[in-house]
Amino acid sequence: MKRLLLTAVLGLCVMVTYGRNIPGFGDFLLYPAPVVGVITGTSPVCVGNSFSFTDATAGGVWSSSSPGVASVNASGVVTGTTTGTTTISYSVTDGSGTTVVTFPVTVNATTAAISGPLSVCSGSFVMLTDAAGTGTWTSSNASVANAGSMTGEISGISAGTVVITFTKTPGCYRSANFTVNPTPSAIVGANTVCVGATDALTDALTDALTGGTWSSTNILTATVAGGVVTGVGVGNTVIHYTMSTGCAATLGMTINPSPNAILGTRSLCVGSLTILSDTSPSGEWSSSNSAVASVASGSGYVTATSAGTARITYLLSTTGCFSTGVVTVNALPTAILGTPHVCVGLTTPLSDLVTGGTWSSSSSALATVSTAGVVTGVFSGTPLITYKLPTGCITSTPVTVNPLPSSIIGTTKVCVGATTILADTSSGGTWSTGSSFAAVDGSGNVTGISAGTAVVTYTSAIGCYTTHVVTVNSLPPAIGGTHVLCQGATTTLTDVTTGGTWNSSDVTEAVVSGAGFVAAVTAGNPIISYQAPTTGCTITTTLTINPLPSVITGAASMCAGIGTALTDASVGGNCGSSNISVANIDASGNITSGIPGTATISYTFPTGCKTTKVVTVNTLPAAISGTPHLCIGTTTTLSDAISGGTWNSGDMTIAAVSAMGIVSGISAATTTITYTLSTGCAAEVTVTVNPLPPNITGTPNVCIGLSTSLTNASGGGTWGSSNAGIASVDGVGDVTGVLAGSATITYTLPTGCRTTIPF
Repeated sequence: MKRLLLTAVLGLCVMVTYGRNIPGFGDFLLYPAPVVGVITGTSPVCVGNSFSFTDATAGGVWSSSSPGVASVNASGVVTGTTTGTTTISYSVTDGSGTTVVTFPVTVNATTAAISGPLSVCSGSFVMLTDAAGTGTWTSSNASVANAGSMTGEISGISAGTVVITFTKTPGCYRSANFTVNPTPSAIVGANTVCVGATDALTDALTDALTGGTWSSTNILTATVAGGVVTGVGVGNTVIHYTMSTGCAATLGMTINPSPNAILGTRSLCVGSLTILSDTSPSGEWSSSNSAVASVASGSGYVTATSAGTARITYLLSTTGCFSTGVVTVNALPTAILGTPHVCVGLTTPLSDLVTGGTWSSSSSALATVSTAGVVTGVFSGTPLITYKLPTGCITSTPVTVNPLPSSIIGTTKVCVGATTILADTSSGGTWSTGSSFAAVDGSGNVTGISAGTAVVTYTSAIGCYTTHVVTVNSLPPAIGGTHVLCQGATTTLTDVTTGGTWNSSDVTEAVVSGAGFVAAVTAGNPIISYQAPTTGCTITTTLTINPLPSVITGAASMCAGIGTALTDASVGGNCGSSNISVANIDASGNITSGIPGTATISYTFPTGCKTTKVVTVNTLPAAISGTPHLCIGTTTTLSDAISGGTWNSGDMTIAAVSAMGIVSGISAATTTITYTLSTGCAAEVTVTVNPLPPNITGTPNVCIGLSTSLTNASGGGTWGSSNAGIASVDGVGDVTGVLAGSATITYTLPTGCRTTIPF
């Protein structure tokens, strides 16, 4: 099939014809094409903006030749993507074929973002701008916000939101959401206030527009909180009620000066007078309760009449500003009750029927008084004691302070059963104590009876007294531990009271450490004392230290089965062994050794004191094994089952022995070979070295089948041949040749020693 497509653009009509090959009818046949409308839309567009393109014929398909420049969706909405040009096509297909119309589109750079505030208060305006320059400004709702079409001035009309659009050219625009916030209504309230006074303001829209805040443009003149204005300083300020949007209502405020503070005493006692004053001129005085306190209107002269309060006011007639002060008229206290005399260092209680007051002394060097009215004598004299109510109203009484006896001299502690002496330089007094812990006699001698605290009193003739506290400390508990021990022994003494000090009466007999550890030095009876750490009270005990026997003398090491004797210079003791299977000892000190090991031999007095000696019973070597005889010039090897010992020969001229037990015969005789362990325990064996026979004499060769005689000077030996198949020998030494060759002829004594001759 062949097709011819003709297209008109830019609003012209489009006609399309096409042909189709029909067999038997020539090359092609022309048919009428589908009718397609003209594309309508806007060009150019801007990057990021969209416009709707349309065509009168429905059912077609939209496409862009350069989607990267501008895209088009199925509804014909074209959106600019990047600057450039593209062709928007609309194609319609029916039974006769496809018809396409096109529209060239140019995509220009977008306009700049709208700048400026995007909100305004109703009744106000803001200016918006766009970096693209001049253009047209529009509002989506002029009843909310009105836009100056060429200036960008946006005026808030009523609360709400609109869309503000800036259009540079058709197809190029930029929009922004814009908010119009409500403005509070006018602030209601007085526009004057006095310094230090307050004035409440309200706003008609406060309930509808919650969240507003109050502020003052000059907080040095006035502050505002919750709609309440407080005058701070003379001058003017503007009060703002501002919503969170920044929209505000304002009110100018004048702050007038108040009179200066009222000066003078405002607390009076019934019947007293005072003068109040104010440095501000032209004011008048008045009292809220003349029955309590009256004031002269022109002078401020106040007279206290009865207990109570009255408000005194000083008013400026020009501004109405005023200062006030409350005057309190207080009741007087009653007369002071109690004993008006006291001893130095002692106390006497005073009181008043009206409570809540404070006490004072005219001379704390003579007497002090507590908050409860208890007077303490300090030095003899007559101070004035005053009771003052919180109102300042007072009453007073003189108190006589009498001297005390001198201070009691003496220690402040004593142990149970001990006595300490107290004294007082004042004469004529008496001693006493009401305590069961200690007794005191007329001379001040204090004796401890039982543990506790006793107050000893010395009273003068005028009844003043001084006291002395004596602590009666208990003795430490009895010393615990072993009190009988042997010389050189140690023991630990104890006391339930810890932390005390230990001492010995004789350190040559016994030494005691800080922990009660006693070391017996020599026989005797030392006294050990324990002094309690805090009280100093001491308890003692006597030790008995018995002497030790003398040192045991004698060998401390022996071999199993071999005995020894031990001795001790002391008499009257008994011998003993800790292990009789190792070493047993009789009454005379003779030790019988048993199995190898150690045993402690003791020599003990009847007091139990003893001296000891450790003895060691060492293992004997095993019996020496091996041949105990050899010939001169030969060797034999001896051994012992217990290793580690050393070998020795009794006579090195007869036989020598090596460290390995190899014995070498040197001369004919007998000697003793000894094997000794490191403990000194040894085993012995007698070794015999036998002589060799003399040399064999005779002809050392013979012919086959013939005989020759050999002889030896010693008798009793036997002859032998190393190879009887070559040469045989009979019992008398006759050798017969059997075959050609060599053999060794031997002559051996009964001891096994022999001599040879090659044959």
